[in-house]
Amino acid sequence: VEIVQNRTGGTILKVIEKEIPLSVKIEEFKEKIRENFFKKRINIEEFAVFLRQLGVMTNAGISLREAFREGVASTNDKMIKKIASTAMEDIETGLGLTESFKKFKYEVGVVSIAIISTGEMTGTLAESFQKLADI
Repeated sequence: VEIVQNRTGGTILKVIEKEIPLSVKIEEFKEKIRENFFKKRINIEEFAVFLRQLGVMTNAGISLREAFREGVASTNDKMIKKIASTAMEDIETGLGLTESFKKFKYEVGVVSIAIISTGEMTGTLAESFQKLADI
């Protein structure tokens, strides 16, 4: 957006919206393709173990924050660590678990997000973790 002002009084005469140059759009598009092309899905077996741990801990009354903290400490999978760390931070700032997992839709899949969302809405998150681990 470019603003043209009167030189004497500083009055705005008109606002002109400029289009983003094509070269910038192309570079942004290339970057998105690179990001998506090199994304990796998580290790399913490791994710199932992680989810079972979350289910057991939350069923035992341990807070989500603590359960995720333990999950980060107990896994060697970098992507699961990233997802769990992000979820832990998001929970601390008041964001829901479903919204946090949506950031990793490609890695965890839409079914995982749907099951977690259902668990959040119905208050059966521990059961949802267990069911998801069994899939």
